[in-house]
Amino acid sequence: GLGARGEKLAVKDMKKQGFVILETNFNCTMGEIDIIARKNDLLVFAEVKTRASKNFGPPELAVNHTKQKKITRIAKYYIKNKKLHKLNCRFDVYAVTFDEKQRPRIKHIPSAFSAVAR
Repeated sequence: GLGARGEKLAVKDMKKQGFVILETNFNCTMGEIDIIARKNDLLVFAEVKTRASKNFGPPELAVNHTKQKKITRIAKYYIKNKKLHKLNCRFDVYAVTFDEKQRPRIKHIPSAFSAVAR
């Protein structure tokens, strides 16, 4: 579907930036993170939001406080499980919008939000 297409484009973009993709659609009991990637000592947890048009406002607005908190929890779990404590962490958002002609517009927002504690 549309979401999968958006994620593929985000993965492609991250690889172009020199990231190694560690996981796509990482699932645990707390939920899912779309992309987990690494470049040197930087670990990036990326959330991809895809929309068919601009009807519902910018896709990145869907990554609200609740969603950020959830992503933070999953990220902590992942870091602990994979023993990646020494790495720096960043939370990115990819906003992908397809226009009427199905052309994608990709907006990458590095450090879109900080880890949310509460």
